[in-house]
Amino acid sequence: MRINCKKTLHPSAKATERVQKLRQEYWDKSLDVDNEFLMGLISS
Repeated sequence: MRINCKKTLHPSAKATERVQKLRQEYWDKSLDVDNEFLMGLISS
């Protein structure tokens, strides 16, 4: 019987200051999306 182990890879760049800044910028932009615009997309 063979047992396979799942290998999880964690990128080393995940915690760098550059990546954290990019993530913060992404979330800041996503919060700026107009809710009425989104409701129009959902209802159409």
